[in-house]
Amino acid sequence: MNTLFTVYTPQEIKTLIKLVDTPKSKTFEKLLSVKKYIKIFNEIDDFDLRRIIKDLEFKRFQKGEIVIEEGAVSDEIYYILSGSCNVIANRKIVGKILTSHVFGEIASLAKVPRTATVRAFEETTALAFKINYDLIKDYPLAFAILYRNFTKELIDKLVK
Repeated sequence: MNTLFTVYTPQEIKTLIKLVDTPKSKTFEKLLSVKKYIKIFNEIDDFDLRRIIKDLEFKRFQKGEIVIEEGAVSDEIYYILSGSCNVIANRKIVGKILTSHVFGEIASLAKVPRTATVRAFEETTALAFKINYDLIKDYPLAFAILYRNFTKELIDKLVK
């Protein structure tokens, strides 16, 4: 039977209730309050989002500060809430990332080293998070939607 919503077991419900009571839940509540503006999270159920996103935090970078470095191994993804960053590859500025854009997803999705350095062009605030790939079999619909949204985002980058 195909369904558009997730049915949770009693154990999963207990786990979700525990998540709400954790100190990081305030960060998640902030995320959920702005989720509709973040394209990569479009159409993902709030409960599913709580499960598949981990290590969520807000980070502030000063002008000139390196956010990610080319060649580094990391799976953290960033969404710029305010500010902008330069993208540098082979010591040359090759692009700019503005407010409401995502970066770092290639290394996370493909499990490869960072393909470029990203440096804050001005004071920048970003939402940083990781994806809990261990749960892909438990939340296939949420991951399918997330991958579709990332694909759309990557296509937009290529077109620009």
